[in-house]
Amino acid sequence: MDFKKLTVVQLREECRKRNINSVNIKKSDLIDLLLRYEDENKAVYRDEAGESSSVPLESRSFDELSESEKIQARIRRFACNKSGKDSEGANALDAVYAEELQKQEERRRRFARPADK
Repeated sequence: MDFKKLTVVQLREECRKRNINSVNIKKSDLIDLLLRYEDENKAVYRDEAGESSSVPLESRSFDELSESEKIQARIRRFACNKSGKDSEGANALDAVYAEELQKQEERRRRFARPADK
């Protein structure tokens, strides 16, 4: 969504929809808040398999993936059972480990300063 084309009233309404405090904030700051919120939530919304719901992992290059997505891709690629055939899913501990790494990365993104991103 192009927030620059919206009026201050419309921007405040968008902030209210997203539960963002918009009292006594300039238009440029409102736009920054909404853009930051959109960026953070793109990373947060994941489907149950841990993949991004907007773009599948397979269509992006390996370098574009976050660390947790790289680990999940490796787990899927190397997951196999004792007979050497591909297993249905990764080991439960691997899945928990990957999920924890994903949570840590999301926290790091959420609390990072704008210059660190």
